[in-house]
Amino acid sequence: MAGGPMSDDAQTPDALKKSPYLTLAIWWLPIVSAVVVSLWSAFVYARDQANLQRTAETNRRLEVQRPFLERQLALYFEVVQIAGELVTPQGGEEAWGKHERRFWQLYWAELSMVEAGNIEQIMVEVGKKLQAYKEARQTNRGEDQLQDLRRCVYELAHEVRRAIEIRWHIDAPDAAPRRCSA
Repeated sequence: MAGGPMSDDAQTPDALKKSPYLTLAIWWLPIVSAVVVSLWSAFVYARDQANLQRTAETNRRLEVQRPFLERQLALYFEVVQIAGELVTPQGGEEAWGKHERRFWQLYWAELSMVEAGNIEQIMVEVGKKLQAYKEARQTNRGEDQLQDLRRCVYELAHEVRRAIEIRWHIDAPDAAPRRCSA
């Protein structure tokens, strides 16, 4: 009964009968789409898992390093505070001498254990400028040396900030590089 009301030919639209490519597309498009979506989903899942693993590794590393990082952070804040006290002299010679002694204690011992990056170089410059200021201060001619020391202390504070950002994985805008040796 070809051509009868119940035949397959009667239920198929005329366009499909005429185009084998359209028939092929209708049959294969859902299959190809499912394969592509499955592959994309697998790729995204694998990428997300890799990102999670990297984040977990970074967090584990930070946890292991936490005691060191916290000590480093405390010493960084202390040295910047002490240096700030030295460049804004108040409280007389006794207070200034106390701050200078603490600066050199940090310089020669505690900070040397934890300083990273350019902080060591800047601390050397601060130390040189501090010596020059101390010598000039005794003759009441220390204003130029004080300005040089202030520039170095300012640079030290910014370099400490950069070191903290790096070690603690903090995203912050980049600051223009400065040099206190000038």
